[in-house]
Amino acid sequence: MPDRPAAQADREPLPFSPSAPGCAFSAHVRAGQLGACDGRPTVTGVWTSPRTRERWRVFGCAIHADRLADDPECCDVGPLDNAARAELADRRERWQAALDGKGRRPPEPM
Repeated sequence: MPDRPAAQADREPLPFSPSAPGCAFSAHVRAGQLGACDGRPTVTGVWTSPRTRERWRVFGCAIHADRLADDPECCDVGPLDNAARAELADRRERWQAALDGKGRRPPEPM
């Protein structure tokens, strides 16, 4: 009998949005389609884009926290601290302002 593959190899890759105003991962919604995860962020980390080398503070909910910790492009994963909470609040304010038609100010890499 062959050895069982590592747990992370069994996981389906999920779309990832480092500038998201919440959990950076996508989740299955209606009929299996992927959409934004609406889980409350519980962890943060610094993710480095393998293509552009830009660094972003990213957020993950309790369900996706282990994906951040397992990502080789992500470091300093841990619980939300005051700086992370402040950045998350700023992203949410920017997102809401854009939705309200008050101008779009997208978040920037670190």
